[in-house]
Amino acid sequence: MDDFLLKAALALAVGGIVGLERGKKMRIVGLRTFALLCFLGMLASALTGGFSSAALAGFLGVFALSAIFYYYQGHHKHTGLTTPLMLPFTFLLGTVIGMGYYFEAGVTAIAAAFLLVEKQELESVEKRVTKEEFLDLLLFAVIAFVVYPQLPLAPLQLGPISFNARFFWLLVVLVSSVSFVAHLLSKFVRKGALVYSALLGGMLSSNATVLTLLDKATHKRLFKPILFFAALASMAVNAFVVLVTDPGLFAESLPFFVLVEAALAYLAFSSLKRGDLDEGLTLTRHPISIKLAFEFALVFFAVNTLISLVAPAGATGMAAGAFLGALVSTTAAFAAVAYAHASGAVSAETAFYAYGAMLAAAWTVKTAILWFKDRRALAEMPSRLLLLAAAAALGLYLCVSKPFYIP
Repeated sequence: MDDFLLKAALALAVGGIVGLERGKKMRIVGLRTFALLCFLGMLASALTGGFSSAALAGFLGVFALSAIFYYYQGHHKHTGLTTPLMLPFTFLLGTVIGMGYYFEAGVTAIAAAFLLVEKQELESVEKRVTKEEFLDLLLFAVIAFVVYPQLPLAPLQLGPISFNARFFWLLVVLVSSVSFVAHLLSKFVRKGALVYSALLGGMLSSNATVLTLLDKATHKRLFKPILFFAALASMAVNAFVVLVTDPGLFAESLPFFVLVEAALAYLAFSSLKRGDLDEGLTLTRHPISIKLAFEFALVFFAVNTLISLVAPAGATGMAAGAFLGALVSTTAAFAAVAYAHASGAVSAETAFYAYGAMLAAAWTVKTAILWFKDRRALAEMPSRLLLLAAAAALGLYLCVSKPFYIP
């Protein structure tokens, strides 16, 4: 009884959500019609134990009625297909609820209602999307969802070198996604697109984000905000990776992460000038830079090969390896250090020294990129980097000395 009442309430609610929106567009069918359709669909599946012949017959009947409805409406005025399609769709949602898939039905109903409500905005997007953008979207879908899943999980052995083709291609996907998201934000959001792109991209790869966005920035004064916002997001991801990999090490590393994040947040927001949030990014015909993506992935492969060939031992080896690894991917380097500590290969103190090496490597790369893009912008960097270095040094000192540690 309780289960049936829950299904009935959900069916009426889901149908009502769709009907409420449709009722504003058409007076003939509205909240009551869609709520009853969803309720009937729920009855057809709940009382027969699934999507039975009765539920199928009901679905086909509603589909036929919606076709007749569309035919007669078309004789009087131009009508779209949305409402006739939503009639059998709502009945089908009711059958899903009757089968016990409450979460799936709720998410589907909310998504459908959103698409219905945002009709004008979606039509505006359709009109503004260019042929090049659509082709690049298809290209991204191919490299991300067709090629990437087919690559082998196990690394390929090329003589003394271990080559992980799947991770190499993942870098291509990440850099392409940064470029694509930055393009979409700049085109459809505009205000704050720079900050959003730097933060979102920094969560994936701060170096790739900096390299991509510096090419798209409309003014050179935006270079420093790009650097610091990307680094801010990247360090937050690094902290999360350490937390997931080794919670104990993360707890001991809190002073370092808190102070470095605070310094990066200050540098990021202080580097923004009035009007910078109104600046967008330069729109290009092709939102995805495949050439840049492959160049970045090749650089990563070269550095990763160097690390595997050097392989020194002890704390010095860990610091050197972490430095070299962070030249391309700080997140991967932080994960490797945390994993080494969790497995007992290195001490917490050695991991802390590796933190400093990785931070130095990350900013070596970013400074080098900025030097190639705009050498004048480096004039203000020493004082900012000094502040960041001081925050990191204080954080590492607190991690090592543990002045507030309570056994």
